[in-house]
Amino acid sequence: LPLIIDDTWIENIRVNLPELPTQIIQRFVDDYKLDSAIAEILINDKLIVDYFEKALSTHFNPVAIANWIITELFGRLNKENNSFDNCPISAQNIALLVQLIDNDIISGKIAKDVFDKMFITGRNPENIVKEENLIQISDNEVIEEIIDKVLANNQTQLEQYKAGKTQLFGFFVGQLMKESAGKINPNLANEILQKKLMES
Repeated sequence: LPLIIDDTWIENIRVNLPELPTQIIQRFVDDYKLDSAIAEILINDKLIVDYFEKALSTHFNPVAIANWIITELFGRLNKENNSFDNCPISAQNIALLVQLIDNDIISGKIAKDVFDKMFITGRNPENIVKEENLIQISDNEVIEEIIDKVLANNQTQLEQYKAGKTQLFGFFVGQLMKESAGKINPNLANEILQKKLMES
């Protein structure tokens, strides 16, 4: 008997076809502004695609979330000889970690420490930050006090900076991070430190 295929049947199949890898890459580049190389890495496994898009439904920062997945999560899974199927960090929690950084609740440095604890325990990053008092220092007055202490404790370097050795700025930033246990807001700290050094 002749096989008769009507347009409705063909259209129904077309609509229900799964998204092709090239289409996913293009969508990630167009909709999420990802670099095509990053998009190609993410689409290697449907599990990763689903994980990434589930994370975006919690907090929409595609570039940052993709970077955390590829750099930190993949790196740690490889180090532990573990597969993505056994990933201990949920998509929601990786998104919440990025959200904490975006909202200036924690610094990028502290975020890596929180990530390590999340990987080991599977815990929510917000709970880790609260329970371990890791909230970023963003109070101008507190930051000024820390800067004043660092400058007072490093008079030799301060005199060298004032004499033109401006590369010591990085030294002072390092001392601020050390004094605050990495919790100082780096952008605010840099801004206030520059003003203090100009005034000194």
